[in-house]
Amino acid sequence: MILITGGTGFIGSQLTPLIKNKYKKEKVFLLNEGKHNLVTKKGLSKVPKNPRLVIHLAAATDTSKADQRCNDIGTKNLLEHLKLDKNSHFVFTSSLAIYAGRKNCKKAIDGKTKPSPNNGYGYTKLIAEKILIKAAKDRKFKLTILRLPTVWGDNPRKNSFLNFLKGLVKTNSIFSRLNWTGKTGLINVDDISKYLVNVSQKPPKTYQIIPLAVQNLTLAEIFKILTEAQGKKYKQIKVPSFIWNIAISLSPYLKYFESILPASIYNYFWRASIVVSSPLWCKVNVKGRKFSSI
Repeated sequence: MILITGGTGFIGSQLTPLIKNKYKKEKVFLLNEGKHNLVTKKGLSKVPKNPRLVIHLAAATDTSKADQRCNDIGTKNLLEHLKLDKNSHFVFTSSLAIYAGRKNCKKAIDGKTKPSPNNGYGYTKLIAEKILIKAAKDRKFKLTILRLPTVWGDNPRKNSFLNFLKGLVKTNSIFSRLNWTGKTGLINVDDISKYLVNVSQKPPKTYQIIPLAVQNLTLAEIFKILTEAQGKKYKQIKVPSFIWNIAISLSPYLKYFESILPASIYNYFWRASIVVSSPLWCKVNVKGRKFSSI
């Protein structure tokens, strides 16, 4: 039995057909938001308890919302429901957002980079990782944690970060023409889906944590691609370097304002902070499609 949470979501809808094709003789159970709720445990009793393989995609992915409980509480509830053992492999999609608060951004993220979250999304993802690692040690199941960069591709959620950027380009916003300096990691939804299939076949002896990226781009480079895709000429506005340096120096203090500001407002500042400096650029370790407008 194979269990996929979030199986009808952005990544899940691409991954599920690949898993069914790869494991033709096994049943695949999809846990999705419409029928099941990991936070409230709604419908959880109907979920198979003894899957051989779990691919846990379900998450609170909208960083502008205050409720991120699906990431940590949802993961905890799922683990309590499942009876996993040494023959089980649990694959969890975490996020590079757990590094958003790091101060030294000159070096790309790799397996040795210490997490430093600075928003609710990053904190809850890191808590989920710790819950899973402890459970894997106690119950002896195999665990793979994949820390994902920005995932792009066809049919993202309407309020996704890249759709937000496209909207700025469409309205000719001044923000779409600034020379944003910070690099961020990227991967296409098809590439991460294929990677998930591959990693599902290679369980570690105990557990493994893998930060992933196909490429790294600055927001200015992303805006250039999006602008030209809309048939417009990209005319960049050069912001003096000292202004970017001031913004970078202030970014470590941003986390102290999350409890004060509404989540939707804080999210704008958080997003800005990670594209001013480069906390989320990652060592490229996956071959795949380079970013393009879709």
